[in-house]
Amino acid sequence: MNFSEKNFAIFCFLTIFLASCGDDSGSSAKNFESIENKSISGVAQLGPFEKGATVAAFELDEEFKPTGRNYQTEIENDWGEYSIKVKNLKTQYVLLKADGYYYSYITGKTTKERISLNAFTDLNERNGANINVFSHLIHKRVQYLIATKKKSFEKAEEQAISEILKIFGYKTDIKAIEDLDFFGEDEQSAIGLAISILMQGDLTPTNLEKRLDDFSKDFEEDGVLDNDKLTKLADWAYLQYIFSKNGAIRENIEKLHPTASIPSFETTMDNFWWQNYGLGSCEENRKNNIKKNQNSGSEFNEKLFICRPSIWRPASESEIQKYYWPDDMKNIEGKDGDTYQSPTDSTTCYIYEGKWRKGYLEDCTLGLPGCTKDRQLEIRKASDDWYICDNQKWYSWHSEEINGNDDKWKISITNEKDTAGWKSAKQGTIRKGNKSDIVYIFDNNAWRLATIPEATLGGCTAEIQDSIGYAEILNGQYFVDSIATSCVRYRNNYSNVCPKEAPSTGYYSCTQREECSTPFYQNGYYHCDNGKWHWVSDCFVEMKKLSTKKAKDGDSQWGKKCTSKCYVFESDTSDSTRGSWRFGDITECVLGLGGCTKKRRGETKFGPYTEISTNCDGYYCWKYIKPLDKDAPQDAPYYCRYEDDVCHPHEWR
Repeated sequence: MNFSEKNFAIFCFLTIFLASCGDDSGSSAKNFESIENKSISGVAQLGPFEKGATVAAFELDEEFKPTGRNYQTEIENDWGEYSIKVKNLKTQYVLLKADGYYYSYITGKTTKERISLNAFTDLNERNGANINVFSHLIHKRVQYLIATKKKSFEKAEEQAISEILKIFGYKTDIKAIEDLDFFGEDEQSAIGLAISILMQGDLTPTNLEKRLDDFSKDFEEDGVLDNDKLTKLADWAYLQYIFSKNGAIRENIEKLHPTASIPSFETTMDNFWWQNYGLGSCEENRKNNIKKNQNSGSEFNEKLFICRPSIWRPASESEIQKYYWPDDMKNIEGKDGDTYQSPTDSTTCYIYEGKWRKGYLEDCTLGLPGCTKDRQLEIRKASDDWYICDNQKWYSWHSEEINGNDDKWKISITNEKDTAGWKSAKQGTIRKGNKSDIVYIFDNNAWRLATIPEATLGGCTAEIQDSIGYAEILNGQYFVDSIATSCVRYRNNYSNVCPKEAPSTGYYSCTQREECSTPFYQNGYYHCDNGKWHWVSDCFVEMKKLSTKKAKDGDSQWGKKCTSKCYVFESDTSDSTRGSWRFGDITECVLGLGGCTKKRRGETKFGPYTEISTNCDGYYCWKYIKPLDKDAPQDAPYYCRYEDDVCHPHEWR
């Protein structure tokens, strides 16, 4: 944002002491902090590692490689729970390694071979960390991002988690893998348990360890996995569904953990092979859709599946005969805008426009009618986004292919269809379009697009001058290109930039800029002033409410809601009982002298002695006030300084 000398940002605040500012850039792998006498606990899960399995915490260097220093403990019970005490480490970052036998949920037996799983964690940030297949899959990727891409541990872990979830086709956001537990009713637990089962398959522990090592190495440098590996998992998951084997897995879990809350891992596993086969989700509006397995590497790539709400399953011959249409469209009737997606090629979509033609995939997937000539420049909403029909293609408002200020949007929302037949109305009247949800306003004897506040509050007319109203951004209104700039009033502290609470050791004040720039709108209160709506803060609203209170020139008080704000009544020059409240300088409230108003310019008063200093650097102003001492002299002289000063236009000096 560019600032001129006249309209620059001034943020003024008060504090007694200069507080040091902390670095909020996030922990870096190189910002080591020593750890002493700290315990960390959690669970090691594949199924659970058996009692007696070992868990070790290895100290890491700045490349996230073990230094050799480590502490070790044993699994405490058959739930896989452990607790390890770290006495002295030079860094808070450790590699946790679980090693031992585990209970297999797939076979319902304890394995006869040992296996190892790894997990990274930050001991400074937590007291618990779980070790599981998920943490093992990403640990090499995390190490690579830290050592090679110079990521912080938090950023590296966040990226690796996001990448592995995307690979498996899951959209859930998991913040920290160390918190992931298989037993819970949330989607995270279902994903953790499902991936653990998928990775195990029918493998022995030795072969499973090879698979885990292969996957983690493949994932390490580019954050993706070879599709052939994933396809093998998907085919196995599909066979689990076909032969109803997931029920046996649930029974094995319940046998070991009869009181545990077991998530719906079966649905999560099914969703994985649906996505891998290119079937997508199965929802009510796709009932009886038949799709071919799109994964050419799958053993079942020629199989057709039917969507029977909530699940995809193999389609029967009778269902194929009834619901599976060929791509020959000659015998299929339609009307303008009808869509038809090819069952043999999911990327092909047909549109009826006098006759069937090839369309864009969005025409079949958005749930909108096909974009035909009759719908040219028509705006419609789908999937919580807005689209415009232009030259036989639907364009999203958020698409990179279209600019929000493109003339096609302006033309569309002002076209004859949306405002056809509208007559003149009272100045400031608002009305929703005939074809869209866009709100229009009657202004200067013509209908035009309404701005965000106008769409809710109507026009800012002379009749409601100085009024305040609350406005919310309406669906679709945000892409309206305003006909004028929007002025956001900052000079009298309309904004919420300054802190709301005064520090316990003093007071502070803010006076800021007045800026007119490109449209700036958000949910909140707006003030009608000179024909325009201006966004204002809660503090400004509180100040305006004081207008109902009788007052005289120089009256001042602290805000009740905005306790750091000083409000001052400034009278008209002709009548001391008429005027308005404004934001004041802190000296106008803290000294007990009242407001330094225009009528009091140059006036001298005596008040409690205190030290006041101001420092401005061109953009920011700091005012320092030493706390009032009850034993200090009360006869210190102050004069009312009332000038056009960018930081303190009125104050007692």
